Amino acid sequence: YPCPSCGETLMEEGYGEEHWLVCACGYEEGIEPDPGDDPDRKYDEERGRRMLGIDVPDGVSE
Repeated sequence: YPCPSCGETLMEEGYGEEHWLVCACGYEEGIEPDPGDDPDRKYDEERGRRMLGIDVPDGVSE
């Protein structure tokens, strides 16, 4: 991403769960962490689809 201050390319840095973008000009911007491959999220999404009747295989009853 280009720096909104000077136009140079931003570099991502992080420590622990926190991540941010920095530029040589001193600009910094916090960014949200990527949820990645969270098994709990997959379970919640599947449960939501089943509750709404979306993507439920034929012959499967609730």
